[in-house]
Amino acid sequence: MPFVGGTSSATTFTLNLQFGNKFAIALVDSGSEISFINAKFDVKHNFQMSPTPPLQVAAANGTNMLSETACLACPYSIQEHAFSSDFKILEVHGYDIILGADWIYNHSPVGLDLKTRQFSLNHYGTKIITLQDDSSLPSIYS
Repeated sequence: MPFVGGTSSATTFTLNLQFGNKFAIALVDSGSEISFINAKFDVKHNFQMSPTPPLQVAAANGTNMLSETACLACPYSIQEHAFSSDFKILEVHGYDIILGADWIYNHSPVGLDLKTRQFSLNHYGTKIITLQDDSSLPSIYS
């Protein structure tokens, strides 16, 4: 289930994602099984959408949403490190991107230090990188 509300910065971890010259605020959310991109962000920036099998998503507020499209093999960078992910397109609130458990799994093992605001992950089996939290930046698409 994607995160849909506000909470204290001590319990959240966000990252700035760069798609070419476009920027997005992403929540790292182990409670969401799948990674999502905000439909408004996707449409505004003309990302290539592909039809996918319908996926029913139960949001934290109890509403159900349907996703039938995705941005597949979508390239981006985080703090100058290149990534590529599949993002289901959904009307998420509060963030442009939700990096879910699928993303965390693909970069395991991971380490989260909420005191130093750092997230360490396996970067495609090549090396361990450490990313700094970007929680101070609000989403402009919520």
